[in-house]
Amino acid sequence: MTPASPQAPDSGMLNAPSGWRPDAVAASLDSRWRTPVLLTTTGSTNDDCAQIAQRRSLATGEWLLVASAHQSAGRGRRGHDWSTEAGAGLLFSIATRLHVPAIRWPSASLVVGFAMIEWLRELLPTDDAIELGVKWPNDLLVGPAHRKLGGILCERVLAPEAAGDEALWIAGVGLNLRRPQTGRLPTFTAGLLELMPNDAPAEMDASALLGRVASRIQAHVDAWQLRGGFLLPEVHGAALRFCGVEVGLDLGDGRRVPAWLCGIDRTGALRVREVVAGRPTGPERPLTPLRILDAQTHPPWRAHLPHE
Repeated sequence: MTPASPQAPDSGMLNAPSGWRPDAVAASLDSRWRTPVLLTTTGSTNDDCAQIAQRRSLATGEWLLVASAHQSAGRGRRGHDWSTEAGAGLLFSIATRLHVPAIRWPSASLVVGFAMIEWLRELLPTDDAIELGVKWPNDLLVGPAHRKLGGILCERVLAPEAAGDEALWIAGVGLNLRRPQTGRLPTFTAGLLELMPNDAPAEMDASALLGRVASRIQAHVDAWQLRGGFLLPEVHGAALRFCGVEVGLDLGDGRRVPAWLCGIDRTGALRVREVVAGRPTGPERPLTPLRILDAQTHPPWRAHLPHE
């Protein structure tokens, strides 16, 4: 576990560094949002968001947004690090208190992913070459080469003295604005700027983008909560990458199994069929692996990316 960022700031817009425009961020946020915290650099926005939300006694129904131009200790699922050059990504975390059973919380990362895909499809030009999708459960992929555009980390944070229903839900998002030039395997990543038309500079104002995407995530999470923490398989499944092909699934403990990916169910589990000689067989069944390792696409896609 990455250590928490030391004493996260808590003065909201006063922390806005040069480059952030607090008014542009707040313009898209409704009255349920606390004052955003906008930073130049930090350790982890997830850690900051949790600390600040607890200090501010974030109530059920309220939302908090923390963003930074750079973070030195970002992380993904299963302890993997998330790194990007300063100013090269949209790095933010949001916090709220969910009113759905804790058993439903894992599917929230998919809700955030689908909200991001919907927002990106509206932002980007309508071009068949720009294929956006969610690699279950938390990666944002783009294009026929399935390059990684971003990732999501959702966490449940409970103060030691708090009751179970007082847990905070934190969703951290890292979206590449520019393709990383350092770190592991930059060839298999993508940046939002390279996908944007040249005549849309106003759409690339990071502050405006931040407010809009946070509001979109809020709307999707609110709708998900009204459904009791269940997904809409047909709607959400349409954004899922690798449906209709053979995938390799990591079940943990070194176990890898092939399966034919059919979609997701309302709990967020994958719907799969067995594979024999490269063809699906048997009935669909739900399965919740650790991750998707690879997929038999054309050309074949392999798990070159740093996972989560």
